[in-house]
Amino acid sequence: MTKFTRIKLKEMTPLHLGLGRDSYNVSASLLQSDTLSAALASIRAMYGKGGTTEQFLSAFALSSAFPYDGDEYFLPRMKGRLAITVNGEEEKDYRKKLKKLVYISFPLWQRLAQGETIAVDGNQLQGAFLLSKGNTNYKAPMAHITTERVSVARNGEDNAVPFMYDWTFFRRGGNTTSPKGKVYETTESGLYCLLHADAATTQEITDLFQELGEQGVGSDKSVGGGHFTIETDTIELADVKSEKQILLSTYIPTKEEVKSFSLEKSTYQLIHRGGFMAGSNNEHLRHLRKKTVYMFDTGSVIVSRAKLEGKIVNVAPLWNAQDIHPVYRSGRCLAMHIL
Repeated sequence: MTKFTRIKLKEMTPLHLGLGRDSYNVSASLLQSDTLSAALASIRAMYGKGGTTEQFLSAFALSSAFPYDGDEYFLPRMKGRLAITVNGEEEKDYRKKLKKLVYISFPLWQRLAQGETIAVDGNQLQGAFLLSKGNTNYKAPMAHITTERVSVARNGEDNAVPFMYDWTFFRRGGNTTSPKGKVYETTESGLYCLLHADAATTQEITDLFQELGEQGVGSDKSVGGGHFTIETDTIELADVKSEKQILLSTYIPTKEEVKSFSLEKSTYQLIHRGGFMAGSNNEHLRHLRKKTVYMFDTGSVIVSRAKLEGKIVNVAPLWNAQDIHPVYRSGRCLAMHIL
C-alpha cells in the first residue's frame, strides 16, 4: 500500500478552466496536475521562498484534481477496455455506456487496478460516473452552466460583442427546497487531489493550497471564480507488482524512461499544453505565449520496465527582453502500478 495526502478543495465557487481566448463557451473538464503545480510555484515565488522553482517542483508528485460527492471519491477511468460487465445487459449495449465513463468510484477502481473483473448494476452507471452503489435519482457532483457576457471595446467606439461563458458549479450541501416546497438533503461536492511528498514538503504545499484557495484558480479569480477552502487527510492505494502503470497526473517522460516503454501494449492519450505567462510577477510579460508541449494525459496506462517519474521543462517564450525569466511546466507524474 502507498500512502498519500488527500487535499480536498471544499466550498468551491464556480470554476472556469480556459481553453484559449476564443473558447469561453467551453471549460476544460479536468483541473490538471501541471496547472495546479504551476499555481503553487507561482505563489511560492511571490512570497520569495528559498530554493529554486525547479527544486520545489522536483520535491513532490501531485495528481490532477478529481471529483468527490459527499463521502464518495472518484478516480479517472483507465484508458482502454475496462474489465466491467453489467448485470442483465448484453455486452454490445453496456459497452456503449462504458465508453462514456470518465470517473470510477474509489472502491471499484481499486478492484479494477488489482486485476479483477467486476459486475455492476445498470443504475451504478450514471453518465460519466460509475458509482459504488446503484442510485436511480443520482445527480452528478458537477454541473455546467453557460451564461451570456459582453465584451466591451477598449477604444470606446466599437460595438460591444456578446459571448457565452461556461462555468462548472459544485454543490455546497445541506437542505434544499424544491419549487413545490419539498425539502431534501444534498451532499457537498468538490474536487480533491493526491500528494506524495515528505512531511516538510507536505506541510508547505498544504499552506500553499490554502493561499491558492483564497486567490482562486482558473479564470475570473478577481470576481470570485475558483475559490475554495481545504481539508486534508491520508489515503492508501494498493500498489501491485506490474509493468503496467496508470497516470493520475499529466506526464512528460525523460529520454531514459521512453526507452523502457512498450507503447504497443499501452493505452494512452497525448494532450497539447500551452497558455500565456499569466502568472508572471512582471505584468508586461503576461501577454506572451509559453512554448507548447505534448504530455501524456491523466488516466493513460503506460507499460514500462521503469518506474515513471517524469521531468520538468522550461517553457519560457523566446523573447528579447532582459527580464524574461524561466517558466516551468511540471511533467513529474503520480503513477500507480496496476494489473
